[in-house]
Amino acid sequence: MLVAITGSNGFIGDYLCKYLTNFGYKIRRIQREKGKNVFLINNLENNNDWKSILSGVDVVIHCASKVHSFQNSKEAINNYESINVLATERIAKEAAKLNIKKLIFLSTVKVYGEKTLPNHPFNNKTKFSPKDLYSKSKCRAEDVLRDVSKKYGLKIVIIRIPLVYGPLVGANFLNFIKLVNLNIPLPFGKIQNKRSIIFVGNLADFIRKCIASKKALNKTFVVSDYNPVSTKDLARLIAKGLNKNIVIFKLPLRILKLFGLITNNKQKINRLIESLEVDPRETFNCINWVPPYSTQQGVNITVNWFKREKVKKKK
Repeated sequence: MLVAITGSNGFIGDYLCKYLTNFGYKIRRIQREKGKNVFLINNLENNNDWKSILSGVDVVIHCASKVHSFQNSKEAINNYESINVLATERIAKEAAKLNIKKLIFLSTVKVYGEKTLPNHPFNNKTKFSPKDLYSKSKCRAEDVLRDVSKKYGLKIVIIRIPLVYGPLVGANFLNFIKLVNLNIPLPFGKIQNKRSIIFVGNLADFIRKCIASKKALNKTFVVSDYNPVSTKDLARLIAKGLNKNIVIFKLPLRILKLFGLITNNKQKINRLIESLEVDPRETFNCINWVPPYSTQQGVNITVNWFKREKVKKKK
């Protein structure tokens, strides 16, 4: 079976290519960076020759997208529309014309909003309430896919994912590892939140299951590691992987929030304090799947990569 993966040079896409190859799938890499045996595209927003790119493919996994931006300019809005919505529509229509068996689309749990209330996790039936340009564009892309599926018969699978971590992770998760690695006391003792995350190995295995399972056809899923974690629990999991004895003390949340306001890091502090939880049980039951990695195992693999990278930089 030939699987085409857009964004195959990215954090998720590259891991997925290697993972599926180990299970005997043939992979067609579609990406913006030059590489061996890849289909090179300049930009998603360009009218690429998707007929040639997707010819002979059995399944498309659309990972590529414009991710988070703090700009709200007209240019940013247009970029989200052209990259995340219109390009997705072109790929889907061409896939339908070529009678490709299935298109799997990576969306985000943030189509539901930025935070959850206690004991009210997001699930497959939660109503949309996107807050930023990225999540709004993912909502529109999902609508486009459903429309193409209805009109042309393309089988689709939509996967709404939370924060993904693993080797080569960047941004906030990498910064959090670096913070714990400093081995300084951390002020997270008062935080009682729940945040759902997913190890990239679990996500790749779930996608593998969706490729093979007929039960996944035309379904939308929320997916995560088996259980959510609090900020302080995640710090402890990382510290355990780093073999460090971490000290977590109790600082009033209002002081944390004030610190975020003063340092212009309000959003980052809010993410540390607030919950963003999903309930993946319906997803697990639908296709009879359980994450193969525990969060501690996933964190350990990620931390081991981090330690190797530190050693490389010293040489």
